[in-house]
Amino acid sequence: MRVACSRVALFRERKDASASAARLRRLGFSVACLPAIEIRTKPVRPQRSHYDAVIATSDKAFHADGPSDASSPLYAVGARTGHAAEARGWRLALPPARDADQLIKALAGALKPEASVLYLAGRDRKGVIEAALSGAFALEVIEAYAAEAREAWRPREA
Repeated sequence: MRVACSRVALFRERKDASASAARLRRLGFSVACLPAIEIRTKPVRPQRSHYDAVIATSDKAFHADGPSDASSPLYAVGARTGHAAEARGWRLALPPARDADQLIKALAGALKPEASVLYLAGRDRKGVIEAALSGAFALEVIEAYAAEAREAWRPREA
């Protein structure tokens, strides 16, 4: 399908927008990437050196310097998250879950009660995982990244 002279503006974070932009260009769109947010990573300093499980729901959790011990089994949501984790030396305990509910069910079936679980999270997130896991496991949540509003546009973007 070719679209004649349609212009699309993408306001997602630059890295996320680039893949969408490439697909849209292949379909014939003219694309302007104008990211309204930037991802800021945070230091990840867990309380323990090893966990019964580590969970992540975004590839952005692996952009920062993470825990030095990547030997804990990792449970991830989404293939992109799984690939990012493997690129940083993590091993996936299971194929990536399709969503948080599937991840929660997998953990409930794989871990013993009170197992130690590290959640590499974003600052802005839904509380579904924490609500479901905090009663059953020793859950530690570390905010590994945050989406921040950009301070200014580049002259070309403006």
